[in-house]
Amino acid sequence: MLRDPNPATGTRWADRFMDAYFTALELNPAVHDGAVGIGRIDFTAPYTVEAWSLRLFPSPGEINTEANRGSAFNSCLAMSSVAGVDRLYLVTAGQLMCFERGTWWSID
Repeated sequence: MLRDPNPATGTRWADRFMDAYFTALELNPAVHDGAVGIGRIDFTAPYTVEAWSLRLFPSPGEINTEANRGSAFNSCLAMSSVAGVDRLYLVTAGQLMCFERGTWWSID
């Protein structure tokens, strides 16, 4: 989604991501309403922040959902089945969930 001001991208996922996230929220609190795009150019490259506050639109036919879980959960679950998507994480109600290839688990 369009954000103005739009936080900077390019931060490495493994290097101070949470600092970058909190800086982005300070710059524009609306960033919390959407996914953070983390990507890499190939399997040997590091993951970097590519975009803030994205909407997820999985391909039709890739939809996998669970009842009573909400749109953020089900968007992550469905998007995790899309080719080229490595993994999604959802932070909600103090819980961290990981989604990969149409399955999910909690991370303690």
